[in-house]
Formats: sequence, C-alpha cells, structure tokens
Amino acid sequence: MQEKILAKLQNNTFVKLFNTDSENFNVIKNIYSKPDLIDEKIFEFDPDKKLESDEWFFVEFTQEQKEKAITPFFSLFDSSVSGNNIEKEDYPDVTAIFLWKKDSREEEIFLTRIFPRFYTVKKTLITWNREAQLENKSASIDFNWILDAYWDWEKLYFQSYADIKPLFEGIEDFYRVATEEEKNDFLEKDFFESEDITKVKAWKRNLRKIAFILEQIDWDNQEIRKQYIDYAKQYPNVWVKLSETEDKMIIDNNKDLTWVLAILEERIYKTPITWVVKEAVSTINT
Repeated sequence: MQEKILAKLQNNTFVKLFNTDSENFNVIKNIYSKPDLIDEKIFEFDPDKKLESDEWFFVEFTQEQKEKAITPFFSLFDSSVSGNNIEKEDYPDVTAIFLWKKDSREEEIFLTRIFPRFYTVKKTLITWNREAQLENKSASIDFNWILDAYWDWEKLYFQSYADIKPLFEGIEDFYRVATEEEKNDFLEKDFFESEDITKVKAWKRNLRKIAFILEQIDWDNQEIRKQYIDYAKQYPNVWVKLSETEDKMIIDNNKDLTWVLAILEERIYKTPITWVVKEAVSTINT
C-alpha cells in the first residue's frame, strides 16, 4: 500500500504536505474514513436535488472525462514532482488537501477543499499564560477535517458541486445545460417525431439531461433504438407516446420530453412486490 498526504495548488500542481514517518501524517490518515455509501444514501448527481447531511452525490466519468478529472492525481505516484515538499510561499495557493491511497488494484482519494478564507496571514497575538505575553503566529491554513470528495476508483462522491468544481477538471459536464441548438439537434434525431420542435420549450432540468444524453447514445444503432422502444412499451402508463409505426417517440412539449428522457436514462421500473410503476431518483451501476 502506498500513501501520501498532498496539497493541490492553484496552478494545478501538487506538493507533499507530510511524510509517511511524520506523526501528523498518521493523525490525518486516521481522521479520514470512507463515507457511508449505502444505496439509500447515494444519488446520481442531480443539480436540482437537495441532499440530507448524510447523503452523497456521485458521478461516473467516461474515459475521456476521467483522464481530465482524475488522471492528474493518478500520475502522482509516477512523478518526481510529487516528491516536492510544500514551501512557505505555497500556503496561500493551496486549494485542497488530500490523502491518497494506492495498492496494486485500486486507488482512493480523501479530499478536503481549502478556501482562501482558511488562510491566516502572519500575526502577533496577545495571549494569557499566567501573565500577558506576546505570541507570534506564522502564516497557516485552518484545516477543518471535512471530507468534501471521495474517489473509490470507480465513482467520485461529493455533497456540494460548488465546493469541488474548481478541483476536478471537466466535472462541469455534469452541470452543463444544452444550448438551444443542441436541444433542437436532439429533437431532430429521426428517433423522435414532433409537430414543431420550435414549440417544445424544455425546462432547465431537461436541458441538463439532454446535454449529457446526446453524447451517451449511439443514435444510428437500430438495435439499441429498438431496445428503448421495447422498454417504453413495458410501461404504457408512463405516457411515452409512440408513432403509428412504433419506431419513434413523440415529443410535442416538455412533459413528453420528461418521460422520453426517463426512458433514455432507464429510470422507469416496477416494484417487485406491489408492481407499482415508479421513476428511480438515481441510477446505480454495479
């Protein structure tokens, strides 16, 4: 097992914070623990969902997204740069402190975001210890021990998108809203049928889903398209309207679009006991 505690700087470089033989290394290592990631407490990232204090969002990266967001961390164990120790002038530039673990099979990141307000400049304090005295305090970072992000080799878990956005390049893909051109490009796919796409006013939540789905589906694969149609037919009460030839989905308004997107995200399911048709709040790949 290889382990390091490092700091990420504003210029996206990394410096070593504590050596493994340091007492401080073990203090931080023992503080960090894997969050409770049971199914009931984890949700695929949805900007419109509000989490409870013990719940977590997750995102799964494509290979391209992973190379932008996570690979810079991967390279730490193979780069001599990661052996550089933090210097005094680095402190105001620290954006995150994290514990990195790596064994032969997988890697983990336990990360705390460091905000500019956490940095304390050098100051002189009047303190009391049997009598008044002066104490010089050097520049420092207020480390709050909060786990802001956790990577478990497959998924990135977090509770606040705003807190982690500056730390993982490309994660904004999961928040991006489709442009009007992209929305129209989606609706103009020959997999859909619409009387007038210019009259389909999509809400922001659906625009986010379109931005993501556009890149995830092979629209020319007829077998995949048939599987989506068959999936929609299993749930006639979901209000996905099909064309007369039953090879296209009809989208004439935002409500139609909402249910079509639910099918394309494969969120519709039937409960195993009462057979009630529901829409999943998240999708979890196992």
